[in-house]
Amino acid sequence: MKIITLFIIIFLLGCSKSKERILHIKAIDPVSNDVLPGLEWKVKATKTKFFGDGEKGVFEETGVLDGNGEAEAAVILKDGWTYNIIVIEPEETCYNPSPVLHITDPQSLDQNFLFQFASCATYNLSVNNVNCQNSDDQIDISIQPENFSYEFLPPITLYGCVSKTYNTSKIPYGKWIVEWNVTRNGNTTHYDSTFYLAKNGHINFNINY
Repeated sequence: MKIITLFIIIFLLGCSKSKERILHIKAIDPVSNDVLPGLEWKVKATKTKFFGDGEKGVFEETGVLDGNGEAEAAVILKDGWTYNIIVIEPEETCYNPSPVLHITDPQSLDQNFLFQFASCATYNLSVNNVNCQNSDDQIDISIQPENFSYEFLPPITLYGCVSKTYNTSKIPYGKWIVEWNVTRNGNTTHYDSTFYLAKNGHINFNINY
């Protein structure tokens, strides 16, 4: 009986050990590619309750990113639990595409989790049809960062004799690419330009067409 009990204990310990995963966490600024040290990180395990609504959660590991903007966490995965990796974003962040990352491959012994945070700036867009032909005039505008996709600035389409200034908007700092197509009398002409915003900077960008 003692031999069987010992075997069961060794087996269970072996199973637990085999499920230990090393999580490599890193945070960068995607505009400058600088690392972001000193940010708080967490690994949270959650599980749906058997009775009642909602989930219960436990913080398995917490810490602060080192001078290289990195951290490692050793986590033993438990069946039926979901593991979320979180890095608390810096103040005045306008780009954070993945506030929470998940362990998607439980079989992988080493897993990497990259977080990206970019600081804010502001801009105003003014669009003026200074050569208006008729109500069929059309302009299609795209404004996107050079380094990444930003879904919060959807394409703009305007018609007719437009003169419009948009409200000030907060956007990530860095280099931006502006492209616009002007259609008049069935003919379309393409234009493009760029502008750069420093952290906490501001620009008034005008399109006169």
